[in-house]
Amino acid sequence: MLLLAWVAVGHYHRPSIEAQTATWHDGREQYRFERADQDTFDPELYGNTRSVDEAAHHIRAHYQPESQEEKLRAAYEFTRQRFLHFMYPHHTWRTNPYLVLAETIAPKRTWNQMALADDKLRHSAVASCGHAANVFVEIYRAMDGEAQKVSFSGHDIAEARIGDQRYFVDANLERFVQGG
Repeated sequence: MLLLAWVAVGHYHRPSIEAQTATWHDGREQYRFERADQDTFDPELYGNTRSVDEAAHHIRAHYQPESQEEKLRAAYEFTRQRFLHFMYPHHTWRTNPYLVLAETIAPKRTWNQMALADDKLRHSAVASCGHAANVFVEIYRAMDGEAQKVSFSGHDIAEARIGDQRYFVDANLERFVQGG
């Protein structure tokens, strides 16, 4: 019963931004946070959106997109401003004790990364390129768009389609390009 209560409270827990951007070691490499010059993090978005549904609602209310291209651009703008661009948000003992325990037992594996867009929106102010791409894809799909995550050598972006047009969206490096 205590474990269920712990998990229920942890489901809504959000560590401070300082704790999220502290230097950490993943068993292979040490990562230090340094805010990029192009980083457009908006603390208000961080404070007000904790799920894909809330993000889609925020976009509809504040950007009021009508066309599919406006929805695409608004989902990109939201995602690039919602996160500090940093490596691998991890769960804490409060947010997911099971994954933290797995990482403690096998620290050289990346057991503890937040894999779901809702997890990242609920618990994290930081996102790597793959996490930002994943969040963008889920938000854009929630607004009836078509998108997928695309992986390159060491970098992930999102590809969205509107009819025959393709768009490449990199919310992490803050790039939006129409092309093919």
